[in-house]
Amino acid sequence: MAMILDGKYDPAREKLLFYSNRFLRIFPLYWLMLSLFILLTSIKYFFHIGSDDNAITLYLHNTSSMPLWVFIGSLVNFIMRNITLLLAVDYVVPINAYPGYLFVQQAWTLQIELLFYLLAPFIVRLSNKVFFVFCLMYLLVVFGVFIPFHFLASTLTILLLSDLLFFLLGIIGYRFIYKHLQEMNVPIFILYGIFICFILYLLLYNFIPIIFSFPFLQISDVFYFIVLVFSIPFIFLLTQKNRFDRMIGQLSYPIYITHFLIIKIFDNVHIFYINSNAKVIAIICLTLFTSIFIMRYFENPLDSYRHKHLKPLLNLSKR
Repeated sequence: MAMILDGKYDPAREKLLFYSNRFLRIFPLYWLMLSLFILLTSIKYFFHIGSDDNAITLYLHNTSSMPLWVFIGSLVNFIMRNITLLLAVDYVVPINAYPGYLFVQQAWTLQIELLFYLLAPFIVRLSNKVFFVFCLMYLLVVFGVFIPFHFLASTLTILLLSDLLFFLLGIIGYRFIYKHLQEMNVPIFILYGIFICFILYLLLYNFIPIIFSFPFLQISDVFYFIVLVFSIPFIFLLTQKNRFDRMIGQLSYPIYITHFLIIKIFDNVHIFYINSNAKVIAIICLTLFTSIFIMRYFENPLDSYRHKHLKPLLNLSKR
């Protein structure tokens, strides 16, 4: 995100363009999956087919004893949460403290990611000195006060604040490593060497003793994060023009957003009730096939639309 904001958008109009780009990247496919979930859940509910696990049944059961005005408030929150992801009480009410949930259950991570995107243009534009002070204050307040004293415990807000650490590490990797690498002619063998060493480090991770840990930062292995932040800029420099790497990146969101729907379909087909390796393989294969289909016939046309309609604005903002 730091690289995109620094190199793609002019500061004068970057927020509008950045938010528009993120919106078109996330919500159309999310709404498509949401519609499919609601359709299949409704079929299950009205025709009594599949397993007993049903979002509508669960929600009605949990709200059956509520006063009418509480039920209306809960229903409005339930609807707005699923449609907008952002307009919900999830950020201030402890998780699982209220009935109902997201139909696309894994999208709770999008609720956090969307807030990252809202914050990104403001944080990325901080000068190095202000950014350093911001990081220091963030560590002191969040990991020195909020988490130890359980302020907003088990809410999406506290998850956002704790996970913001990784976003800040990404900015550090871009600002203080990648930007300097761009100005240097790094030999290709060094890039390959760092890439291979990092892969070996991951493969042998369970055999490497943990030397440093920061429990107050909820980090059990400091060395891993140092290696990660240092390695990613070199690996990106090596793979940024690789077609296979780009395809993996393009498939990541379709796989993320579709896999749970496919798992639920298999869980509601009688012949697949018994867990087996064949079932797992079938889910993986169908998820990949569905994701490739979505990427080709949904994501790519939408991406072309994004570039067609936003590129003139990008060029206009840079004049």
